[in-house]
Amino acid sequence: MFKLALRNIFRQKLHTAMTLAAIMGGVAGLTIAGGWVNDIFVQLSEALIHSQSGHLQIHKIGFFSAGSHAPEKYLIESPQAVKQRIASEREVSMVMARLNFSGLLNNGRTDLPIIGEGVEAKQEAALGSSISITQGRQLSDSDMFGVLVGHGVAEALNLEPGSHVTLLVNTLEGALNSMEFEVTGIFQSFSKDYDARAIRIPLAAAQELLGTDGVNTIVVLLQQTFLGPGGDGKATVEQVLKATEKAAGAPIKVTRFVRYALGEGIDKKDTDFAAEVAAAAGKR
Repeated sequence: MFKLALRNIFRQKLHTAMTLAAIMGGVAGLTIAGGWVNDIFVQLSEALIHSQSGHLQIHKIGFFSAGSHAPEKYLIESPQAVKQRIASEREVSMVMARLNFSGLLNNGRTDLPIIGEGVEAKQEAALGSSISITQGRQLSDSDMFGVLVGHGVAEALNLEPGSHVTLLVNTLEGALNSMEFEVTGIFQSFSKDYDARAIRIPLAAAQELLGTDGVNTIVVLLQQTFLGPGGDGKATVEQVLKATEKAAGAPIKVTRFVRYALGEGIDKKDTDFAAEVAAAAGKR
């Protein structure tokens, strides 16, 4: 039977070639599609990391369940000490604090409910590489009363760089407080819903508005998302790359990464546990 099948394969060369081409095309298509889907997830995660979330976020317990409604109840006191402790870790690239609030933004004619963040301008500009400034510029440390508004906020209130707005919020004691700001820029992130309600002001201004020295969130940006293996098990991708360039005597550019699961590729001996138990029992 096997000889007959083999003879038929070589006799029907056209059919055989078409079948092999279909198989190879299917395998290639599945491989390419799998790589494409995996790359989409990687790009989405990097876009989220470098637009809003960072690699890690530190909050008080309960912030995620109730902090959006009452962020003032989940403040991290003495955030500078916490930031310094985290920044001392070798893998950490940057640490920044945020203070969340909600309020009304007024352009002199219309009020718009917003969700706001008090941010450290320099660090946030370095983190937000996936945020696009469509008009104006990023906040800087010198912008004591500058505000960065989402694209949807700018459209709703007819704002542009240089426009003046008034921000009205409740302090921690429940009193109303307001402050005037100048729009420095308009941003667009990967989330349209976020852009429709989000604004960012300097952290010091947010703390003054709310009457607190605390923060809600400490955002941590790592040197890299995935740690690369090294000879000592601690080397980063950058260190491995430099060592390889030195050994090769030429510049090297990383074009892609391949992620391996722990233990992948290790030969594992197949054993029959039941047989081993029976053999051990028979020896007694």
